[in-house]
Amino acid sequence: MKDLTSATWIKVKGILFLLLGIAAASLLVLKNPSWRVVGLLALAIWFRAVVVCQTPAPDAEGVKITLCKVLRWESLSRREDW
Repeated sequence: MKDLTSATWIKVKGILFLLLGIAAASLLVLKNPSWRVVGLLALAIWFRAVVVCQTPAPDAEGVKITLCKVLRWESLSRREDW
């Protein structure tokens, strides 16, 4: 199988992964509707975002910069890092 190089298909794949993650999180919370489950799920998502921000990946710099700014509550309107 060859590498995925089309920007359109990479975006489609990202959106599908996002929808799959939202569906999985929703089903988890619907099965066990408690603040503990919601809190642990939020903690796991936050931890994964921190790991992504600290992992070197030069091919995904735009996504990483956006994610890290959101994680640090910075303004996304400043684009000098891009």
